Amino acid sequence: MGRGAARYAVRGVDRVFVDALERFYRGLRGLGGRYVFECRGGRCVSFLEGVGVSSLLAASPGVVAERCGLRGCGGGDGAALLPPPPAPLPPRPRRRPRGGDFVLGYTGGFDPVCLRGGDLWGHVGVFGATGSGKTHTAARLARCIHEAVGARVVVVDWHNEYHRLLPRAALYSHPRLPPAVLLGEDGLGVDAAVGVLEAVLGLTPNQSVLLTALLAAAAGDTEPLEGLLGSSHVARMAASLLSRARDMAGLLRAALEAYRERALEGAPKGELEVWTALIRRLAALGAHRGYRGLILLRGEPGLPRDVDAPVVLNLASIQSPVVRRLYALAVAQTVFAEAQAGRGEPTILVIEEAHNMLVSGGVVEQILSEARKYSVALVLVTHTPRILPPRAIANLNTVIAHRVASPEDLRAASQVVPGAAETLPRLPRGAAVVYTTGWQEPVVVIVDKDSPCSCSAAG
Repeated sequence: MGRGAARYAVRGVDRVFVDALERFYRGLRGLGGRYVFECRGGRCVSFLEGVGVSSLLAASPGVVAERCGLRGCGGGDGAALLPPPPAPLPPRPRRRPRGGDFVLGYTGGFDPVCLRGGDLWGHVGVFGATGSGKTHTAARLARCIHEAVGARVVVVDWHNEYHRLLPRAALYSHPRLPPAVLLGEDGLGVDAAVGVLEAVLGLTPNQSVLLTALLAAAAGDTEPLEGLLGSSHVARMAASLLSRARDMAGLLRAALEAYRERALEGAPKGELEVWTALIRRLAALGAHRGYRGLILLRGEPGLPRDVDAPVVLNLASIQSPVVRRLYALAVAQTVFAEAQAGRGEPTILVIEEAHNMLVSGGVVEQILSEARKYSVALVLVTHTPRILPPRAIANLNTVIAHRVASPEDLRAASQVVPGAAETLPRLPRGAAVVYTTGWQEPVVVIVDKDSPCSCSAAG
């Protein structure tokens, strides 16, 4: 189970609950909970698991459930076997990808080199030193994917470069950046939100457990916080504040008030040290008054839909490096969460300066491993492939490598591009070695940013 999660065995249901089962499972998914089915010694049982399950059960008529203790649920005696939720399916797109080929560039003999739209769903890596042309290549991918493949394209622009490379794109800068939402049916859910905040704030395990309990209370479940603190008074007080909190500043205020109450109650020194360390880290987010509308605890996600152009999110308009990285990770997780819930559409997420978001075991690495079955793909653009986690590199189906010179970057590129060490140091600006799964050998391509995308037009 995740941090702060509780497990519940259902003891009985009636017709009212069964008729509302689909709606119940949607609520469970929105809270970041899950259905668990286990068989042991010939006996099969089902459980509900998550940090917000108790509040969901309390609001669902016709069901009787029992919270499991440390030793389990009494072996499952008397538990009702719930039918499982429908298996998650890739979302039905509003705009179906056409899967067509598009021209990436040309060989030295002026023959077009086309990429298949279907290959993109295995993820793409664009590598290259500063000035090698990798950002122009990423901009061409964004334009041609939109025009030829028909997928939604979202560009996470770290340095405000794409507005001139994609003049027809829909550009969003602060304070018009769409908000990322952590909780609620349309948000990330408690576990995913904690994962994003962990990666950005560098939380210790104890700080993560405390944050999980606070976010669970914000989602309506005070049991984890009560159990952690041993104080129902502080848990109820924090939950009351969090129920009215809209953004990270509200989360910070609730944490400060809970810390003061725990200090007055004579809480152990170790616990108070965890509180102060977590509050210090949350202050890096909640204290920036100008950015409070970017990361919301609850609300409607604002990531643009049905825009007939690539969407460019200008992160350079966010001056705080911590807020910038949190927002970028939250956007990536939001796209993935929408797809998992069947609310999204096929999306290519172009992440400039991807090394700023990739840490071993982090959010983006998880998306790389799981997103392709939900019609979400990443284009990772970086000048330092050597610092990408091995699992991230292993999940790339297509690599476009511009000039790199450092031995460490050459070794990293050679893992996915045969012969890269001999070719990449000598490439001129705009040229790249391209290799995708299924090709017999890499091809050197001159990327022309402005040429037509259609392979039929180029041929």
